[in-house]
Amino acid sequence: TNDHDVLLKSAVASEGRRMNLSRFFSPTVLSELEMTGTSLALGRRRVAVMFVDLRSFTRLSETLPPEEIADLLAEYRELVTREVFNHNGMIDKFIGDGVMAVFGQPRTMPDDAARALQCALRLAAALARWKEERLRRDRVAPDAGIGLHVGTAVGGVLHSGSHDEFTLFGDAVNIAERLERLCKPLEASIVVSEKAIAEAMDAVPKVPWLWL
Repeated sequence: TNDHDVLLKSAVASEGRRMNLSRFFSPTVLSELEMTGTSLALGRRRVAVMFVDLRSFTRLSETLPPEEIADLLAEYRELVTREVFNHNGMIDKFIGDGVMAVFGQPRTMPDDAARALQCALRLAAALARWKEERLRRDRVAPDAGIGLHVGTAVGGVLHSGSHDEFTLFGDAVNIAERLERLCKPLEASIVVSEKAIAEAMDAVPKVPWLWL
């Protein structure tokens, strides 16, 4: 009986950990984490950071019924998460209509920048199709902006009492967020740093970037 209780508690703890991590990582990355036992402790790594945000969402949220806001955000978050997971990135956090995604956690890979840029391009196209589809349904359809940068950041699980959170911070994060904010004044769907393009150029199809 004691052995059974120990085994049961271990299984419950393992499943709880898996469910918690599934919020951040794709099933493929999650399986690898379980097999390799890769540490999620805080560490300094080179990563590609991507911010996604809906345009004028604050204004919309003040006028739309709550159920319409929930429907809009659910569709949007599902679309973004699917594309990020398809490119083996992770979702760091949702902040209202904002999404922060990272490529290079929990370990750095040579193609992080390339996967991040490919994800940004495909996500921009997917968001444009999503907007058209919502308009056909006579639903609110905001534009979206994407910012992407590559650099060094500190990331991992931060233990703080009863609440553990996967977090990432550093200049790379701040720059990626500022680039995303430039989408609206520049009327662009994607704003990417020169460093990110340089690292991913050979692995990404030719794109007619506008240099500013």
